[in-house]
Amino acid sequence: ANAAVIPHPTPMPVPSLGYAKAMAPIGVGNCILDTGGQVSCWGWNGLGAVDGVGSKGKPPPGVVVVTHALSLSGARFHCARLDNNSVQCWGYPVACEGPAPGQLAPQPPHRRTDLEPLANLSIGDEGLCGMDGTTVRCCGSNSVGQLGDGTTNDRNALAAVKLPAGARSVSYGWAVTPCAVMLDSTVECWGW
Repeated sequence: ANAAVIPHPTPMPVPSLGYAKAMAPIGVGNCILDTGGQVSCWGWNGLGAVDGVGSKGKPPPGVVVVTHALSLSGARFHCARLDNNSVQCWGYPVACEGPAPGQLAPQPPHRRTDLEPLANLSIGDEGLCGMDGTTVRCCGSNSVGQLGDGTTNDRNALAAVKLPAGARSVSYGWAVTPCAVMLDSTVECWGW
C-alpha cells in the first residue's frame, strides 16, 4: 500500500482551493475551475493529467494549471476555454494531436486553435466533441465508432457526426459513448 495515500471514508473539504464553478475528473483525481478563473488539479499524475508533465507522485490540491478560464472539460486530458476565447489543453493523451491516442507523451498546457470555434466542448477518455453551430464535431480514437462519422478510423482533425438533424448540445461521457441532445429534444448516441 502507498503510505502517502490516506483514505477518507466521509466527505471533507478540499484545502487550498477557491470556490468551485466547475469540476472535471482525471480518473484518479480532479480539476476544478474556481470563481476567479483558475484551474487547479490534484491526484495521481503519472499520465500528466494534473500538470501536463507527468511528474511522479500525487500533487496536493492547489496546483494551478491555467488562469483566466471560463469553462473546463476533461478526463485523462483537459481543456479550458479562456476569457480571450482561446482554448488551452494539457494531460495525456491530448486527443486529436499527432500519433494515435495513447502514443503521446504528457503535454503541458498549450493553445489549440482548432478547438476554438467549438462551443460546449466535451472530453472523453480518448476523444472529444463540441458544437459548431448545430453540428456536432468529434476527433480522437474511433475504435468502436465513437466519432460518429460512419467509420472506425481514428481522426486527428475534427469530423462532423452523421446525425439526422441539428443538435443543441453534446456530452462525450467517460469512454466511448457520446450523445447529443437534438433540436427537437430527442437524444442520439453513437459508439459503444
